[in-house]
Amino acid sequence: MKFKKWVRILATTVAFSLLFSVPVFGAETAEDELTMMSSEQVSEDVILAGTGAHASIYPDPTMYDAIYSNNTKINLVFNVRTFGNEMERYEIRIFKGNTENSTSLVARKNADFETTKGTSNVTYTWDTTDYNKFTPGTYTISCTSFYNSTNGDAVNNKELFNVTLEDYKLILDRQFVQRLYDKVFQRSGDTAGLNNWANKLYNGTTTGATTAWNFFFSPEFLNKNTSDEQYVDILYQALFDRDADEGGKANWVNILKDGMSRAYVLKGFTDSVEFNRLCGVYGIQQGTIILSENRDRNPKVTAFVNRLYSIAMNRSADVNGLNDWTGKLLDKKQTPKQVASGFVFSQEMTNRNLSNQQFVTMLYQTMMDREPDEAGLNDWLTRLKTGTSRQTVFNGFADSTEFDNIVKAYGLK
Repeated sequence: MKFKKWVRILATTVAFSLLFSVPVFGAETAEDELTMMSSEQVSEDVILAGTGAHASIYPDPTMYDAIYSNNTKINLVFNVRTFGNEMERYEIRIFKGNTENSTSLVARKNADFETTKGTSNVTYTWDTTDYNKFTPGTYTISCTSFYNSTNGDAVNNKELFNVTLEDYKLILDRQFVQRLYDKVFQRSGDTAGLNNWANKLYNGTTTGATTAWNFFFSPEFLNKNTSDEQYVDILYQALFDRDADEGGKANWVNILKDGMSRAYVLKGFTDSVEFNRLCGVYGIQQGTIILSENRDRNPKVTAFVNRLYSIAMNRSADVNGLNDWTGKLLDKKQTPKQVASGFVFSQEMTNRNLSNQQFVTMLYQTMMDREPDEAGLNDWLTRLKTGTSRQTVFNGFADSTEFDNIVKAYGLK
């Protein structure tokens, strides 16, 4: 009913109650009208505050169908409207399931109302840290206000609503995945992807390491074309939860420059103690990454082959070539001398049409790791001019102590 009309009825009711000594709010209709008042009506005037009207309690609207984590302490907020001081108490009860059932009662709170007139909030802290008791699922929350009547407590208002408790482990899994979205993709996770990876972690069908691999080697990240430096920075932030230290970053960048794959570097991070600690924070399995490329089997062997590309061929290594040559060395199918010969006498090298001086200089740089001395250079050039083959000159370099030292430095002999 409209407010002015209601006030006229209320005034009439008060007059008759005084005349016949009947309690003003004994009638059920008057009680129902009060509990249905809007907040605008509550603040309308002092008239209502002085009538001895009963108080009420309602849940904060944001709690309807809310999702919370179990194994935590949840602050439930309720709005209390106190119009007089005849209210006795309110009660908050929580039931497992989607209905109010006394056999499924899991938590409750009884409290007296404050007698101060007005509107305020009360907070009930729902302790769900008993993980075995507060299992994931739907819970029904009931909030009820009671007033004192001649027949004892009577209900003034009652409100039921449902909330959901999620397993805190699943929530932690989702937070880990969101971390990867934030740090690797620099965006919020889409619902489908977020839930997909979180559920896999929760069910144990994937690990932290494998999930990280799928992010770093996804088309979305690969299309970012990050530099080696940027890649390492992101690894530190996503998997170590910190910025890169100068020395550590330089080491990983150098490993990449020596020809190791980004998967190898990622594995270095996911196999670390720091990543293990991060996985512990989120309650997930650390796991590991399985590498399949020959170049990732031995960093020194890969660096040796990469050096031949860089110095002899004067270019960056291609992945297929690195895997082919490192495989031959690691599987003992070719010696370091034979691999070096494969570069020096390759079709690519032949196509460069090096002069004798350029050829000998390249051998000094490749096989002895230095520039030619004048006497040595002239000696080799004289031999070539008088008929010595380039293969013979190569053998002279390949069988030298200097090349042998290079081979040993890379763990190949």
